[in-house]
Amino acid sequence: MSTNGQGWSLVIFCYNEVGTIARVIAAAVEAGKHLAPNAPFEVLVVDDGCVDGSSTVMDEMAQKHNVVRIVRHEANKGIGPALISGYANAQYENVCAIPADGQFDIKELYPFATFANNEVIAFYRPEKTGYELYRKVLTWFNSFANKLFLGLQMKDVNWVKIYKRAQVQSLPLSLKSSLLESEICAKLKHQNIVFKEHPSAYLRRESGVPKGGSLKTLAAAAKEFLKLVYSVNKYRLRGK
Repeated sequence: MSTNGQGWSLVIFCYNEVGTIARVIAAAVEAGKHLAPNAPFEVLVVDDGCVDGSSTVMDEMAQKHNVVRIVRHEANKGIGPALISGYANAQYENVCAIPADGQFDIKELYPFATFANNEVIAFYRPEKTGYELYRKVLTWFNSFANKLFLGLQMKDVNWVKIYKRAQVQSLPLSLKSSLLESEICAKLKHQNIVFKEHPSAYLRRESGVPKGGSLKTLAAAAKEFLKLVYSVNKYRLRGK
């Protein structure tokens, strides 16, 4: 690890979050200053085809802060492609993807300004406040399937994580749905990467509409589940 600190790419993935995107970008800029006082950092905002005015707010924030970069999708592609764009365009050593809805407290990153090259910092939500019953059931099923089919025993694979950029950019990724994070984590596990799990607050949404549990998102994930299992096991066998 560099004695000058580690550089940071804070990725914010956004689809129609006009009520919170400015505040989340501002918080990410402040976090970058705290995490990398002697190293470079960037705030990389992925505009996943926003149509509610979020794009205009992003542009204003990018003009105000020279560390803010924007990657745009012409149309909404979903969380998987948004994350792929963020990870692929990240420039610095540590990369963390943060939702634009304001439900993650970015200050939770502060204790982890530096960490080892063979580690992932994985946050988990002890309480998923505001989850409908069907989302709780689906979360449980996702966790069970990850353990059974992928050997992935994580408390919350779909919440915020801090990776090394080299880790994620070196992986062959095949999924396009919200199961992308399961693919990343399962493949990193086969590289003997150590996952350090830490509890995280799940803040209440102040505006906008939840999208992670939409029928469109869930249908896309269901279609890709077998592809996920095949891709991870192929990767594991190739590494032996």
